[in-house]
Amino acid sequence: MLRGVALSHYRIDLFLVHSFLDLEQTGLYATAVALGEMLWMVPQAMGRVLFPTVVRDRGTDRDRLTPIVCRHTFWIMVILCGVLALLRRPLVAIFFGREFLPSASALLALLPGILAMSIQEVVGTDLQGRGRPLAVTAAAGTGFVVNLALIDHSRSNRTSPLPGHHTGGGSWRVLMFHYLCEHQ
Repeated sequence: MLRGVALSHYRIDLFLVHSFLDLEQTGLYATAVALGEMLWMVPQAMGRVLFPTVVRDRGTDRDRLTPIVCRHTFWIMVILCGVLALLRRPLVAIFFGREFLPSASALLALLPGILAMSIQEVVGTDLQGRGRPLAVTAAAGTGFVVNLALIDHSRSNRTSPLPGHHTGGGSWRVLMFHYLCEHQ
């Protein structure tokens, strides 16, 4: 259930973007998300290594380990996000083709959120290992509800939550949504 709520929360952004932009722009945004999500393998791997230790150990050992893993994950992700920011255009062209090059600006806008969510992945794993999975579920569920409310509010007022009505602006808005959801 936890992964289902998290996946819904991560995918609601596509509905948000598509509710204000055409299918082509939504596809460009989805391309940026697909490339950016490749970086999430690092914090997911770190979390999988951390989890058994948090479950097994008690006291100061696990209290010291999680911040260390968070720091290492953060700096690895800073480097990877920086490399992806620099190489985003050639990588988009290689993996998706030149017609998808406009998605490179959306990818750049998504990178700060990817970095922030990498820490959330490690902290969420720690909380689950400590027997507090409801905290992670509550954060993801709250984010999902906030996103739904913002979509509904924007539609009923005929206003776009996407500044500039372009894919990069949508990415910045989604970054804000993810930030608000993960830092409650």
